[in-house]
Amino acid sequence: SGWWNEAIVQQTATINYASAIKDIEAVRDPKMEKVYRQTAVAQDFAASLIELGMEDVAIEYLTTYANNTAEGWFDTYKELGEALTTKYMLGNVNMRVPARSDWWNDIILDNMGDKLRPEN
Repeated sequence: SGWWNEAIVQQTATINYASAIKDIEAVRDPKMEKVYRQTAVAQDFAASLIELGMEDVAIEYLTTYANNTAEGWFDTYKELGEALTTKYMLGNVNMRVPARSDWWNDIILDNMGDKLRPEN
């Protein structure tokens, strides 16, 4: 399902949004611009077929175009989801743990009390 591909991209992007959105835009935006241009041409072509009395051909053409476009987005987002998952897995960037200050550990230890504190 295309929904899963979209969901994986979205959820993986939330792990490191500042970097991930750049990766998403680099893939999504050029493809989206191309599809907008192609769709206008496809609609004009289908309209000319209808004007020539070839409505069935126009419908088949637009159906094929829409299906191919959807499959293309499916494949693009599947690959993008895999790339983002690989790059940002578990909050890491390219398998490297980002630098964190001690405030994170302090919050965890304060909330968990003595359960996580090493014994002295």
